[in-house]
Amino acid sequence: SLTRQLVAVQGAWVALVIGASWQVLLDSDHGHVARWLGFRNLPDELRWVAVGAAVAAAVPVALRLLSLARISRHHMSRAHRLGLVALHLLPVPAAWAGVVTTVAPAVPIEAWVALSVPHLTAILVAWFGYPAPPTYAITAASLRSGFVLAVVAGLTWAAFFVAGRPLPSANAAAIQWSHATATNNIREWMQPWRAPWLADSPRSADRPGNPG
Repeated sequence: SLTRQLVAVQGAWVALVIGASWQVLLDSDHGHVARWLGFRNLPDELRWVAVGAAVAAAVPVALRLLSLARISRHHMSRAHRLGLVALHLLPVPAAWAGVVTTVAPAVPIEAWVALSVPHLTAILVAWFGYPAPPTYAITAASLRSGFVLAVVAGLTWAAFFVAGRPLPSANAAAIQWSHATATNNIREWMQPWRAPWLADSPRSADRPGNPG
């Protein structure tokens, strides 16, 4: 259905812009890619490889969005294509970046570059690209599918709010579902919400990051 196609486009876009580009350049000390490179004594500059991959992935995502739009509108002007890309691809990353900037002490300029480059790529695709509509039938979006999508989006946002939202003083929210150990990836700068089954356990008061 059209709803599933749009969800796939949005999911792919958020993953490549925030996960593969913005986050990689946002945290140069504790980020997963930065730590992986540090453990292997590799230069930090290799983080830009992820940004390059995100830029390459932005092309088919933008083309797919434009192709879906041509199902109902066969003739799309350049202004319409640019507006479509901005309406569908910009809000979620912009909202996420806005939340980060309100609580983070400082956002590196490299992170802003990493956030901007995939969007600029999508704009260029919309400027020059004019893909054909899908060659197979796609059912229209229904009220029921829209309701289900809204519920899923709300639950997803709630999960990110509990488990990953940035907090003041360069801290971050997290979820702890097991006792603190040396390998549970809970660090001193995380403020975890503890699962209910840990509430009555004396070990649940262990300092995050220390062996339980």
